[in-house]
Amino acid sequence: LLLNAALLVFLLFPVAYPFAWLAANAYLLSREYFELAALRHLDAKSARALRKQNGVALFFGGIVAAGLFALPVVNLIAPVIVTMAMVHSFHRWRS
Repeated sequence: LLLNAALLVFLLFPVAYPFAWLAANAYLLSREYFELAALRHLDAKSARALRKQNGVALFFGGIVAAGLFALPVVNLIAPVIVTMAMVHSFHRWRS
């Protein structure tokens, strides 16, 4: 909530706002959905370490997730798609 509230500053620069919104929500969504998948199998410390180890790939997955959530009608099934993607990513990175 605080990160999205901080984005209000970017409304002064209309060209930069969509990119700032996408970056902030990509970070938040990738973190949340990855931890949703990882915490079912690992403790919090190990899940955090795995998330930090694969941060760049996770961020790009978050960009896709934020894009899916921004599309009308697609956003209804986006949580299922993003959860499946993060579960597959978790199992790939864990092994």
